[in-house]
Amino acid sequence: MNSRSKPSIFKDQIGYVIKLEKGNNDNYHAHALFTFRGHEVKNHKYKAEQIGKYWQEVITKGDGAYYNCNTKEYKKYNLDIIERSDEDATNALKKNVAGYLCKDEQSIKNNDGSDKKIKEFRCSAVAKKKKA
Repeated sequence: MNSRSKPSIFKDQIGYVIKLEKGNNDNYHAHALFTFRGHEVKNHKYKAEQIGKYWQEVITKGDGAYYNCNTKEYKKYNLDIIERSDEDATNALKKNVAGYLCKDEQSIKNNDGSDKKIKEFRCSAVAKKKKA
């Protein structure tokens, strides 16, 4: 995302996945999943608010909106810190969050007029390990 221009928000980010979709009203919108170092970022609700406000105020200059899924009303998608050994939490991530990001509804249709749908994903690159 924008880690160089806003390190106060993104400095402990590990990665991200963003999916662009087209809604029923033909407006585009995006869903995003950000991962951070859990030992550095303790308050995930606040971190999501920071990202949302940055999107709304800086990137879209007030034209965009955001929804924070780290609230009680979105309990199904509200994950907090996930330990690798926590099977329940990793399964919830796979089923609820990854499943929602990969849903077929609202995918973008192909420009060639066919019914084939295009899923517009963007993600961070995995850092390559340095050779010793």
